[in-house]
Amino acid sequence: MVDFTRHSSIIRKMSKIQSNEREFTSQVIVWLNEFISGGSYPFENITGETSVKAPGETTKFPDVQVWLNRSAKQGFCGWELKPPSIPADDPTMLENAAAKARAMNADHFVTWNMRNAILWRTPHAL
Repeated sequence: MVDFTRHSSIIRKMSKIQSNEREFTSQVIVWLNEFISGGSYPFENITGETSVKAPGETTKFPDVQVWLNRSAKQGFCGWELKPPSIPADDPTMLENAAAKARAMNADHFVTWNMRNAILWRTPHAL
């Protein structure tokens, strides 16, 4: 049997634990599901990284999805979360988030860089 307590100082020196975008996204999903569980909201549930695909498009993975009716493929909004170093209105993020929102039939999407969040109306595809 290995005595891990004897090696714990070595493991602590080697380990680097750092929060990241995925951890933040997971916590946001937990918070949102707790919020809607109180009732009085039209949202069915909140998921993350669920694949969505519009006809003729590639599969996309919104960071957060707020669903009105998931089985009917009717989203309310998709969220794109980025670190604070990326502006919440970054053009590349906006284009990507809008495409993901269209793929989940959502009229809205959110961009959030952990500091600023913006709710957008999903534009029609060109």
